Amino acid sequence: MQDRWSEYRLLGLLTDREKMNEWFLPSDGKLCRLEIRCSNAGEREAIKVVFAYGVWSRIRPRKKSADVVYAKQLEEASIPGRRNHLNFVLEITVLVKRMSPLVEINRSKPTVCRSIARIKPMLRNFLAVENLPHSPLFTSIVCPSRFLSIPAQTPAAVADYFRPDVVNLKLFQGLNPSQTRVVKSVAHYCTSDVPSAGEGRWPAPTQPHISLIHGPPGTGKTSTIAALILQVLEK
Repeated sequence: MQDRWSEYRLLGLLTDREKMNEWFLPSDGKLCRLEIRCSNAGEREAIKVVFAYGVWSRIRPRKKSADVVYAKQLEEASIPGRRNHLNFVLEITVLVKRMSPLVEINRSKPTVCRSIARIKPMLRNFLAVENLPHSPLFTSIVCPSRFLSIPAQTPAAVADYFRPDVVNLKLFQGLNPSQTRVVKSVAHYCTSDVPSAGEGRWPAPTQPHISLIHGPPGTGKTSTIAALILQVLEK
């Protein structure tokens, strides 16, 4: 990443009203549009528009006694009716695609930063797919095996009881027979290895297992998953 991206720290001044509309301000997790004053290999200075991604941001009260030179420049560049109300400082760190070494940024001029959209949730989806090969669940996700009914393949003493520490919880007592079977089966499957041929017991897992639970809306999937988590933790 360090070869493809450059990191920039931007500083801006906000009025009280602007701070109240934080949703519209540039911040971490947002795609931003930067207007940067720069020149290329001695050419005439121009405004270059680039996209950036916010990786860190904060808003803090402004202390004029501790202002850096850039804050004073921003105050002077602001419209007259706004200058006396700049009581907050916005700091944001963004990633920008690395520019040519010949591009020289004019840091004495303000850079305009505009918020476009919050894309962090979507990036998580892309990162999950990109990092999937490194997951211990990779094989189970990409090449899933057909789910076998655990109670039919294990002794009743293993398959037909809940852990004593959780069996009396109200959550467990409200499960219907189908939900109960799912909790027992999946909890046992995800914490054990399928036995080899002729082997009667289910050994401790050598590889992580994953199970997919599906059902129409309103069938109690959330309650089933909550009970399943308790059962797995107790196991």
